[in-house]
Amino acid sequence: MSPSDSPTTQHWEGSPAPVKENMVGKTGRLAPRWIQDLLNSDLDSGSFARIEWDQQARCSKPGVPHRLVLVGNQSTSDTRNPGVLSCVCAICDFHFLIRTCWDPDQLVCLCRPNALHFPPKDTDFYLHHLVNIKQPVRPTKSTSNYHPLIRETILAVEHFACSAPRCTLQVTVEISRPRLKREWLHLLLNEQRILDNLAKARKQSPERFADARDDWCTSAPVTLNTYLRDLLDRPNPRNISQRNKRFQVVFGEECYVIFRAIMFTEENLDKDGVLEPYFIPPTLEPGTPGIPTELSALRAFVEDMQAETESVIIRGGKTGENRPYVGNRLFKELQCLDYPQNKIAQTATEAHRILGVLPDFDKALIFFAYTRQSALCEKRRPTFVEALKDIALLTNDDDFQTRAIQELTIMDGMPAPDSVGAGDELQTQAYQFFSLKYTASDDNVVSAFNTKIEHSPSQADSAREMLQIIGRHRNSDRILTHANGPMDVASAYRILEVDPQWPDSTIVMMSSVKLNKDPKSKATEEVAIKAMEAIAEDRNSDEIREAARTLSLLAQAPDQSAQAVEMDARPSSSANLPVGLENIGNTCYLNSILQYLNTVIPIKDLLAHYPDYELGLDDSHIQRRLVGGNKLKIDRAEAVVARAFVDELSKLLDNLSGAQASAIRPSQRLANAVLLPTSNLTEDPAKQPSKTVEEPKTLEVMGTQFPAPPPLPARPAPGPPTHTAEHVEDVDMVNVTVDPISESASSVSSQTLVNLSDVDHEKKDYVPEDKTDIRIVSQPVEVSSARSTNDNDVKMTGFDTAVLNVEQRVLKALETQTRDSGTDQQDVEEVMGSIINRLQAAIKPTRVDTTDEVQWEPIMDTFYVELTNHTKFPNQDKYKSDSTLERAITAYPAEGGPTNIHDGLSRNFDLQRVAAGEADIMRYTSIKKLPPILHVLIQRTKGDGHKNMNPVEVFETLYLDRYMDTPDDPQFFKLRQKGWALQQRLDQLNNMPKTAVEDTQLIDSFTSDFVHVDKTDAEETSSLLNDMPTSSLSFAGQELTFPIYPPQSDETFERVEPPEPTGFTVEGRQQISNMREDELKSHKAELDQLFAQHKKHAYRLHAVICHSGQLRAGHYWVWIHDFEAGVWRKYNDRVVTENADTKEVMKTLNSNGDPYYLCYVEDGKESDLVKVPKRQQENPNSAVKDGDRDADGDIELIDVENKWPQGSGILSLKE
Repeated sequence: MSPSDSPTTQHWEGSPAPVKENMVGKTGRLAPRWIQDLLNSDLDSGSFARIEWDQQARCSKPGVPHRLVLVGNQSTSDTRNPGVLSCVCAICDFHFLIRTCWDPDQLVCLCRPNALHFPPKDTDFYLHHLVNIKQPVRPTKSTSNYHPLIRETILAVEHFACSAPRCTLQVTVEISRPRLKREWLHLLLNEQRILDNLAKARKQSPERFADARDDWCTSAPVTLNTYLRDLLDRPNPRNISQRNKRFQVVFGEECYVIFRAIMFTEENLDKDGVLEPYFIPPTLEPGTPGIPTELSALRAFVEDMQAETESVIIRGGKTGENRPYVGNRLFKELQCLDYPQNKIAQTATEAHRILGVLPDFDKALIFFAYTRQSALCEKRRPTFVEALKDIALLTNDDDFQTRAIQELTIMDGMPAPDSVGAGDELQTQAYQFFSLKYTASDDNVVSAFNTKIEHSPSQADSAREMLQIIGRHRNSDRILTHANGPMDVASAYRILEVDPQWPDSTIVMMSSVKLNKDPKSKATEEVAIKAMEAIAEDRNSDEIREAARTLSLLAQAPDQSAQAVEMDARPSSSANLPVGLENIGNTCYLNSILQYLNTVIPIKDLLAHYPDYELGLDDSHIQRRLVGGNKLKIDRAEAVVARAFVDELSKLLDNLSGAQASAIRPSQRLANAVLLPTSNLTEDPAKQPSKTVEEPKTLEVMGTQFPAPPPLPARPAPGPPTHTAEHVEDVDMVNVTVDPISESASSVSSQTLVNLSDVDHEKKDYVPEDKTDIRIVSQPVEVSSARSTNDNDVKMTGFDTAVLNVEQRVLKALETQTRDSGTDQQDVEEVMGSIINRLQAAIKPTRVDTTDEVQWEPIMDTFYVELTNHTKFPNQDKYKSDSTLERAITAYPAEGGPTNIHDGLSRNFDLQRVAAGEADIMRYTSIKKLPPILHVLIQRTKGDGHKNMNPVEVFETLYLDRYMDTPDDPQFFKLRQKGWALQQRLDQLNNMPKTAVEDTQLIDSFTSDFVHVDKTDAEETSSLLNDMPTSSLSFAGQELTFPIYPPQSDETFERVEPPEPTGFTVEGRQQISNMREDELKSHKAELDQLFAQHKKHAYRLHAVICHSGQLRAGHYWVWIHDFEAGVWRKYNDRVVTENADTKEVMKTLNSNGDPYYLCYVEDGKESDLVKVPKRQQENPNSAVKDGDRDADGDIELIDVENKWPQGSGILSLKE
């Protein structure tokens, strides 16, 4: 995300700025006007202005809009957030992909046409005012991930956002060329070409083509459409014979390029003892109802081409598929359906275009557009007020005309802004360097400079020179000061991609992350140093200043100073510190876990005696192996990857103990074994199945459906409907059975963090173990022995390809595949799950539970916790219980502020109510059996994809008695029930507004609007509310009853005038706040004492994996407690530091939202479960030669293979 395009930061101290930084000096359009301009190719924003439309199509002419229809299965349902609308113009075949999204946490801040006022109030934001921005504010899918056939057709991508200060709506539009190239379309529509082919065929084989008809010359689009529908709808699409009479005439060799483009292959197949050439269809990714087709899939390209072919058929005058036009759907997506209109429509004028409005807009909307345009681009306000006056004069509305004249009078009384004329050629180049016009304001110039050095640090010096030229041309002190002085603080934060609220240590850490992304770029380093210096000066931070000085030393003389700087960064006793791990490309999360696993004794014991546990690679062993509590089957590829991982992990942990260098580098083979899904190592990732997503229920407002609270998990979606391809005469196809492909069940690896909803604290189950990187095989894949003649594999001629078995393919991929270190940052929980699954898939079970056939082994014995879920449905008297095995338990941060680990766990284990009609479904969770080592995930991912940064206080000793399953102790269950009630009330109090300044303004405004309301406004409000639907919300618990008081008699009734709108008094607000705080303290103390005497199940904190930053970018490190030495150590990639003050460490962990994954060990068994390995001391008599160091300066470890047992159990690529 470009920081210059970041949303206005909304802090609790006050209201946001009226103009978003990335929109200063720009203009926009209200949503309905934006839609009209998009459909009429008048949306001349950025790259849209350079699109060369098809001049032969009617919609390229003025006044003829694009006629958009939906494409295949590529769009989301109405008003989903985020939403996707994939369309193709039925006239010109150009494609339009429209993505929308907003922040669901800021739903009340979205623009919406409430009661209209004229002129509008400052707090009225009726419709979205869309402005073109350079980069999307909220993350959106990159076109770089699209299928190459789609990616090469993209003409323009532009992003838009609403200019309202609090509104978070964002729209991205992608326009691309037709998939059916125009030269291909010309071939299909060239009737003379087909007639010539027919004449040639009749001449060569008169008997064979005796029944061929001349009207075949118009059937090419219909025939192609049949082939495409067959490819999309049939699980086993049929082969196409190139000797088929119709195919030979209608397409011929000149059209083979069309089929080759969509990945048809050519083979000679046996037909009646004769080899004939066939086109073999590609295997498309399976389509799933309700799940939009991913644009990275070949299926998406075929769907696009089929939609275009359908349009060609209809344009040719034939009957085609009944496809829905976009129509009102686009207005719903932009939340402007049924916008307020003027009763008398006007003629469209230039004034309407200037203000970004339509002639039928209500006057309130037109004035609202005028205020938004003026707020964004103050220098063009005279133009806007003239347009407002021109529109007002077209009406017979006296109020509108009077208000427009008032605005014009105010404008005339203001001093004219200084105009800047064009300069010489050098000045022209300076403006062009920043893509600016001479009329750009100083703010725009400075903003353009900041954006340039942020995105192109290598051009920082040139940008500064160009800025000086513009400053001298304008004689602008502000621009010259910005060019010659230090970097401004706001730009510094954006360049380093850090938040001003973050502590100094985090900013230093994120600066290192920024540099690691491009370690060889001197320009990036220099800009980062200047940014750190600016922040250090602003904060007066010695820590940041010292870090900048250290980086400057490295930049000036890297060869000479690197060693000295590294020594300065480490304590004098660095020889006694554990060895660090080098970051090999966004692997800080993996390094943190590896350092933690190096302290877990059961893991070290397993690796040391691996031959006793290893799983055999013969089919019988693999097919019998069932992993985890869900008894998942694995396949051969998974077993091979798992064994290779154990090999690499054992070597790494040995190296950590024996290395003398400050840090060593994990092997890429180890990283690939953990981080790459098995499907990536064995087959094309594009063949992975889509993930079924349940459509959420919605509430509709102004044509827009907003999410309602989620229900219980729904049943699986039904299978795809069966389609019948349109019959076309004489289309000869051959049925071929395709062998089944084993599919991966990974649903987590592709996400950045675990994607769980966090709405209303509904029951949030921990990510089940089956949602992992393990490939699930429901049954062994067997090759059918009975095949038809045409099912035999046909070797491609002209190719001599070596066939690799599964082991060879996997091992080769582990050595050769690479990850994108710039983007492939994964979440530590899914990486921990992948490691645990790899270890499990590499070992055989030590025992099998006779009751449920779960296969237990050392990994499950060490980490798996047994949970019991209790559920009571309506009309049931007792709870129904079922047990599950999980590798961690989950805690949830509070939404309103800080909390502690017990409160977080309570949100997972405590009683939850889910509305189900008139009654509720109730459920809670207990711990049936605890493992020796307990992992706790602090689930910071919110339902909108953002990170919850609220602190969660972590306890050094965690008592879990309150969550234990005690079916034989009803008194203890009553304690739990009381705790549930107290926790529920605490959550309510914590989520109440704290009566900050912003809340005060809202309360007073609300009171003023509803108590002191004009008569006309009251009538409008009444008319709008008359047709509003009644609330469908239901509340769990006992229904409240209220006393009924008899009305006063007429004699005692006295008319009381409403009070003056002075708002609440300070004393009144403070009294409310004090009452809330007192109740909080009382309930909190009672809850703390409720289980104070129950300390049987105690666990000690051993490690905390932390994450700083946002979900899709940030940095991981780990704190590990050395119980034996009584110290904490921080492992931050290659740097390891030590802190003996436990209180200071706990204070650091509990002061922010960094702790993410907690590792507890059973109290009293610390020495049996965890131990921090000591570094092997270097022999003082030994010397390390320069030739023994690798390219990074680390000592090469040559004896690794001697430490690992050789034998059949160890796989290598050479085998």
